[in-house]
Amino acid sequence: MPISDVSPVLKQALEEQMIGTPTVLHDDGTTSPPPMALFIDVNALKENFENCKKAFGDGFLHAMAIKANPVSRCIKMAVEAGIGIECASIAEVMHGLRCGCPEEHIVFDSPVKTRPEIDYALAHNVHLNIDNWQEMDVVAEAYNKVKDTTKAVIGVRVNPVVGSGSMAIFSTCTATSKFGVTILDDAVRERFIAKVSSTPCITCLHVHVGSMGCKLELMAEGVQKTVQLALDINKRAGFDQITVLDVGGGLPANVDTEETTPTFEEYVKALKDVVPEMFPGKGPFKRVITEFGQAFNCKSGWIASRVEYDKEVGDETHLPLIHAGADILMRTCYLADMPKHQKRLFVYGSNGDIKEDDVCLQDIGGPLCFSGDVVAKQRQLPRANRGDFVVLRDCGANSISIFSRHCSRLAPPVYGYVVVDGKAQLTIFKESERVDDILHFFGGESTWPRQS
Repeated sequence: MPISDVSPVLKQALEEQMIGTPTVLHDDGTTSPPPMALFIDVNALKENFENCKKAFGDGFLHAMAIKANPVSRCIKMAVEAGIGIECASIAEVMHGLRCGCPEEHIVFDSPVKTRPEIDYALAHNVHLNIDNWQEMDVVAEAYNKVKDTTKAVIGVRVNPVVGSGSMAIFSTCTATSKFGVTILDDAVRERFIAKVSSTPCITCLHVHVGSMGCKLELMAEGVQKTVQLALDINKRAGFDQITVLDVGGGLPANVDTEETTPTFEEYVKALKDVVPEMFPGKGPFKRVITEFGQAFNCKSGWIASRVEYDKEVGDETHLPLIHAGADILMRTCYLADMPKHQKRLFVYGSNGDIKEDDVCLQDIGGPLCFSGDVVAKQRQLPRANRGDFVVLRDCGANSISIFSRHCSRLAPPVYGYVVVDGKAQLTIFKESERVDDILHFFGGESTWPRQS
């Protein structure tokens, strides 16, 4: 989405008082209008779904990792597009079911599933990926009790140890990773083949090399090793036991420019070059699953925040203070030394027009009461003054989904929009959080009845 497209959306939001200069503080803690919001480009998100399906072709279930964006309207858009959801908790599983996702399109990944959660997944025919040796026994026991009624597919996550990408914190295929069964040597590999081939309920292998900082070649290598492991299990079993492959997500999102790179097409090419037998019809796999989060969501969303105050720091640095900080951009602030988590920033005037002149050195501070709450340091930007708006791009993933309770800030509203003939049409996807939500979270009594 070109930068120029933001202005009509921001202007429309200002006109409809969906964002702006707060004039009223309500009893529920919200203000009218709110000073900050997350905006989701509906067409961009839908286009990402379609581009993914087109690139991979038939035989794939693309399950959106909703830990990146659990906004209900976005999940429903994914479901309408034939996209499944990947869940990292039982709450996400229930969320997906309530948003209308078919049971067989839900993938449940978590390294700490409890026995009741496993029973729930089996009862609801959800695809369940085992994380470790002990869980294999727990799931096998649970499965054997319902094997005549459940349609759940059971997979097991493997760590083929292909190494770390450029960001170790997001790499999951190192020798010391917390995820999956680590295939560290030939002895462990043999033990794993023996275990799985004697556990017939396991019909899927799952791999996820990592997110952000992992090159396509590294991701493809992890898939190749996992496919070879599946072929060896099938040979040991004497039949095609492993007929489902889950290649995870991890396709990184470019945050340096407006360009979308790498693309789904580029990833498919990298996979076909290294492991063509993973594709349905080329090997034993009747179904292949992906779990994209960043790639679907990152570039479809942006945050706009009013500059509440602006001040000078030292002799040369201008310091605007905005309402978006480490509460909604946790990775940006806490991983300040990682360029891939820093956001592109633009300054807009109070009327919604982009500002281009009066460039100066600026830090952009957030609203929280600790020194690390800075979303940009030493940036050359048009001077952001009180009443202006700072727009942060590439915020569709891992923003509202990892909102922090620190300082008890209220989570902002989320708006979806389309632009038709240069005019934005906005819809409320999620209303502003209220103080009673905070009270409920911390065990206080609500003053208004909660909706079921």
